[in-house]
Amino acid sequence: MVNRLEKLMKIIEGILFAVGDVITIDELASAAGVTSIEAKAALRELKDQYDQQQRGIEIAAIGDGYQMRTRETYYEYVRKAVGDKAKKNLSPAALETLAIIAYNQPIIKSAIEHVRGVNSDGAVSTLLERGLIEDVGRLDAPGRPILYATTNEFLRSFSLTSLSEMPQMKELEKEKKEENTQLQVEF
Repeated sequence: MVNRLEKLMKIIEGILFAVGDVITIDELASAAGVTSIEAKAALRELKDQYDQQQRGIEIAAIGDGYQMRTRETYYEYVRKAVGDKAKKNLSPAALETLAIIAYNQPIIKSAIEHVRGVNSDGAVSTLLERGLIEDVGRLDAPGRPILYATTNEFLRSFSLTSLSEMPQMKELEKEKKEENTQLQVEF
């Protein structure tokens, strides 16, 4: 006979699989007809089982929710099987724009363009289309420019649980300095 926790784990597993996108604990609890505490305990146990067994699928924390997805270790095999239907790589301009937004959000387009030194209409449009950034409101200034910020899709795409996992600028500057030193030694 299946105990209550095991049954709830199976329910949550089915919900995560069917939804395929990020879902919050409260949404899981509501769908399963249990409290958020019960849903979180079952989710934690299910996640631990997937991790212990190193299954091809994992349950990942993304933003304030969770998602069932292919374990990164096996992504290349899945990509080969289904073809690269995934979104094409971002251009250097789009990546640069995304980094500016990620580190300075919320930010208006003119501020992005000030940092980049060029028009960013195309890059911002691409990032919006791919769901990596979103309109999060308007700045209370003349013209009421749109404020942009990253989305849960951004976190998912870069395997981040939250923005706090992004490298800090000091870390990036240190890495760049080490790379430059390495290059000088090689020449």
